[in-house]
Amino acid sequence: MAHVIVMSLSLTALYELVFPCHCEACGGLPESGQYRFLCGSCAGRMIWVGEEYCRSCGYPYAGGVGAARRCVKCDELQPVFSAGRSLLLHQGPGGALVRALKYRRALHLREDLARIVRHVSGLADYVASSVLVPVPLYGLRQRERGFNQAQVLAEVIAGSFAGLTVEELLVRVRATSTQTRLTREDRQANVKKSFCHEGQCSRRKVS
Repeated sequence: MAHVIVMSLSLTALYELVFPCHCEACGGLPESGQYRFLCGSCAGRMIWVGEEYCRSCGYPYAGGVGAARRCVKCDELQPVFSAGRSLLLHQGPGGALVRALKYRRALHLREDLARIVRHVSGLADYVASSVLVPVPLYGLRQRERGFNQAQVLAEVIAGSFAGLTVEELLVRVRATSTQTRLTREDRQANVKKSFCHEGQCSRRKVS
């Protein structure tokens, strides 16, 4: 078994010598650091969500606000879920990692994404003993893409902390157009009545 492990490591090192890793944000060569596919400069530009954020949607506040509270948008929308948490903003290098996973099937980023998950203070307590339910893709899009990025992210989080499980409890019952360029109102309308609870699809839909 030891010989197999050594050979595997040697092949990995040889592969990365011929095809070196590149930074997913800037395309440069990552030096030795915390991440394999993010250089030190780009890693330093990730916009982390700290201790002050909306307790409803997880979006960070841009300055000291003192006591925990909901943001203006959540006061307006009155979301039905109890709380949300964000890890970092979908901008700059952080956004580059998410887009690479979603649109280029960059499954090699799972190790770096796990490091990001473990970096966030308080996240382990926030998700303790949780069941993670990834948002499903419609069947045709799932076949075209070959994977579901929400499933991958849920598995990364579950693998980062003890006591978490991933369950596919939702079913997507109709195709929807891409949400990328839609307004908030159009996004809500686009996905309305698109999901149902697994095993109850004939009775009701989750809107």
